Amino acid sequence: NSLRWLIVLALLVNGLGLLSPVLNSNDAYFYAVISKTMVTSHNWVDLYYAGQDWLDKPHLPFWLTALSFKLFGVSAFAYVLPGFIFNLIGALYTYKLAKLFYDETTGLVAALIYVTSLHLMLSAMDVRAEAYLLGEIMPACYYWLVYDRSSQIKALLLASLFTGLALMTKGLFVVITIFSGLVASWIYVRHYWRIISPKWLLAYGLSLAWALPEFVCLYLQFDA
Repeated sequence: NSLRWLIVLALLVNGLGLLSPVLNSNDAYFYAVISKTMVTSHNWVDLYYAGQDWLDKPHLPFWLTALSFKLFGVSAFAYVLPGFIFNLIGALYTYKLAKLFYDETTGLVAALIYVTSLHLMLSAMDVRAEAYLLGEIMPACYYWLVYDRSSQIKALLLASLFTGLALMTKGLFVVITIFSGLVASWIYVRHYWRIISPKWLLAYGLSLAWALPEFVCLYLQFDA
């Protein structure tokens, strides 16, 4: 029970960023302007800053922030909310993953470490990429592990969805973080064939399919 109360307390501290009337770094202002431009221009395909094409980061965080602006108005609260929600998802699946490997207590300890990590707390308040990424990578890892063990369709769909979201947040390198643990375990038990088995080729393809909106937008803005 004490672990649960400590987690709740830490989440309340994390949530203080939602009440801040001003954003806490220059990057936050910069990204907020790009998202606001999406809303005001009614153009959700192209990323623009100061009237110039902008290709530094993928679209998903800007889409989510623009949607929040659309629903709640342009404000610091609306900017922070999507990243904060993904930070909570990351905490939940850190708990679930540790519980799957070990037990309930270990899961709670893992979640407590997550929500009290200074960098992640700052990311939730300032909405750095980590706030989104942990909310995508942790559930992806969890569901891929379940899929590896059971071949559940639900696990396949959710794992590939969160992998696709991660791709649309930070790019292709996130697949290293998501899949490296599984690949290392297959190599350890000498099940090399799993890497290119039909089951996992389907998983890779479905992950790319979920990320298709990002590829289409990049083609339309830069390559068409």
